[in-house]
Amino acid sequence: MVPLVVRRYVQATQASGVAREGGDGQLSDEVLGAVLAVVRPDRPRGTGASWEAIVRRHGAERVEDACGRALEAEAVNVGLIDRMLTRGLEDQPTTPAPTVATASRFVRDSGDFSVRRPSSAPPAAPPQPEPNPGRSRSPRSSRRCCGA
Repeated sequence: MVPLVVRRYVQATQASGVAREGGDGQLSDEVLGAVLAVVRPDRPRGTGASWEAIVRRHGAERVEDACGRALEAEAVNVGLIDRMLTRGLEDQPTTPAPTVATASRFVRDSGDFSVRRPSSAPPAAPPQPEPNPGRSRSPRSSRRCCGA
């Protein structure tokens, strides 16, 4: 099932004379404008009420500059641009994003997790525990448990 929004765009496009088999050559600014006028009549300029309010409050030139700056930072958001303009930050220099990630205190070097041995040497035998000179190692004493 085709969503309602898609269906409206398809119907408006077909009503403006665009055929599916016609290719991209039949699309023009006039055709796209006619489709948008049918599908979104409440947005004649293509923007919503929030953008219109920001332009009225701060002026079109300042909003354009702030939008360009937001695009440079890859942070396009109506609320962010409004805060930037309200605080007067559109003239401040942008801080570059850090290029090197800072290490966390939990990050460990790969050498901490692996033991590297030369490939030609056989693995070392585990060390044998040394006998405790104070205890007897007779079979009888090894059968005892908990000092019994």
